Amino acid sequence: MKLPHSKYFQESLKVIFFMIPCILNSLVSFSQPPSGDAEIDRLNKLAFRFTYDESKRDSLFIVATQMKKLGHEKNNEIGQIYGHRFCGLSLAWRGMYEESLKEEFIFLDLTKKFNRPEEELKAYGDMGFIYMDMKRYQEAKEIYLVPTRNEALIKSNPKTASAFFTNLGVAYKRENKLDSALMMYEKSLELKAIAFDTLGTLSVMVNLAVLHGDMGNFSKAKNIFKENIAMARKLQNKGDLWHNLSGMAVVLLKNGELNKSIALLNEALSVANEIESKTFQLQTLDIMAQNYTEAGQFKKAFEAHKKARELSESYLNEQTNARVSQLRETFNAEERETENKLLNQELNIQKTRQYALAGGLGFLAVLVLLAFFAWRKNERKNVLIEAQKNDIELLNTSLEKKVQTRTSELFSALEEIKVATSKGQQKERKRLASDLHDNLGSVLSAISMNLEALDPKALNEREQRLYANIKTMTSDAYNDIRLISHNLSPKELDKKGGLKMAIERLIKKLNAAKKTNFTFNHSLNQRLPQRTNVNIYAIVLELTNNVLRHADAQNALIILSDDAQNVSLRVSDDGIGFTNIKSKGLGISSILTRVEELNGKLSIDNSKGSDIKIKIPLS
Repeated sequence: MKLPHSKYFQESLKVIFFMIPCILNSLVSFSQPPSGDAEIDRLNKLAFRFTYDESKRDSLFIVATQMKKLGHEKNNEIGQIYGHRFCGLSLAWRGMYEESLKEEFIFLDLTKKFNRPEEELKAYGDMGFIYMDMKRYQEAKEIYLVPTRNEALIKSNPKTASAFFTNLGVAYKRENKLDSALMMYEKSLELKAIAFDTLGTLSVMVNLAVLHGDMGNFSKAKNIFKENIAMARKLQNKGDLWHNLSGMAVVLLKNGELNKSIALLNEALSVANEIESKTFQLQTLDIMAQNYTEAGQFKKAFEAHKKARELSESYLNEQTNARVSQLRETFNAEERETENKLLNQELNIQKTRQYALAGGLGFLAVLVLLAFFAWRKNERKNVLIEAQKNDIELLNTSLEKKVQTRTSELFSALEEIKVATSKGQQKERKRLASDLHDNLGSVLSAISMNLEALDPKALNEREQRLYANIKTMTSDAYNDIRLISHNLSPKELDKKGGLKMAIERLIKKLNAAKKTNFTFNHSLNQRLPQRTNVNIYAIVLELTNNVLRHADAQNALIILSDDAQNVSLRVSDDGIGFTNIKSKGLGISSILTRVEELNGKLSIDNSKGSDIKIKIPLS
């Protein structure tokens, strides 16, 4: 039995069928050339390494900017060329595509100016990648076509030329021009054979097999995948082995061979676990869930989907924590640098005071000697000497006051830097929250609208259950995105009334659900810093969400109060409580991070329900 080609199923397969990312062809095909300048070479190697590390992509822009500056100051070709190149790539990672293309066009012009054909090919590869990411496939194809028309390149370096034909195939594939994509892949394979590029051939064959699957040539696709799997086993290449196992599993799934498909998926999951790739694990579990759903094994489908969701949440938490750690490290480094500067300035001031004091004492000793001899000659000069001593004492007093004033100004400046850094962190959180809500939220809303367009009455009983499951999962995902977005940047605090009114509005919304009755008592006597307000609201949001999702409580109490030294938050309920405070599923890790950021303390009592107490110092 073959599977029904429903709109939902076709869209799912678009997600499952993958393409080897074309940016790899632009990054790893060439080596990093020496510049003749040690500092520029160091920055170039550092930027190349940061390009592959998602957690270092903010650092990539800083390194690239410094390399570009040194390149222009020293008139160094490599510094200029690769400075603009890595600036362009770092901007593309951030989604700033237009600014990225400006840097890449400068990179291309410099390669032509300095007659560097190898770097010119890198520029075409980078620009094609950026256009592909922008879904401007026609412009990407025009860029990729330039090197493919270079007969000298094809003859002298068929391996490099084949990469551009592969990328053209990807572009045609995404435009659903499958026959044109097939021609490009076949041309790429011809050049791979000439270059004896076995690993490259394996990568292109993966794309070719996927393409045949999309064209309905299941027999052809399965034969190619079988050859690829045998070659990947022989080369002991786990990554390509996973790609081919999962790809063939999808072809078998489309063709209705469900048992064979699930056997390959179990092996693919084992490979993904072995190489510790969460991305591969997540994709494998998604395909498994679809397979079990088509087979009518809904319990197993639910279990696979549940594991995939837990893995996705874990991966998202790790990325968020890595990003927070990176921002904290950057802040600490800047803070230490500022403190060192202030200490050096204070040390210089103290040395100046010591020198002035020593000089003053020496001068005073000379005056005393002169006064002694002068007194012996004429006691009337004693009045003048006494006046000079008073002037010196006034000078020392004035100098000490100036030093104290300057020291106070420096500490005030340090406090301003801390406040500015906190505002910068909050701005970044707002940007992340906006990206989550606007991008992922829009996608989930679009999915929900498409589902609403279906008529459940026209579906059979099994399809109706599947339809209901999809609607529920989409709604849950959208709620999770909203929670993460509000946690990163709570917009309620921007409304009138500040923290107390924000929490009261939240409690009103929670009680409207009529699942748990929330009560909020507060006795704040002073205005809290904005950073404290943001973190307290995010903590309340996370804890109330835990009560609703995990506590099974009828009543919950929130108490917010302060005294001269601390602000206290207490959230308790009469539910079942929880025992593992390290559980990421309960959001405790995020709460602990926020409490530590405010130098606060957290305690949990599970003797009756759950009782969480947080104390945050105000100074």
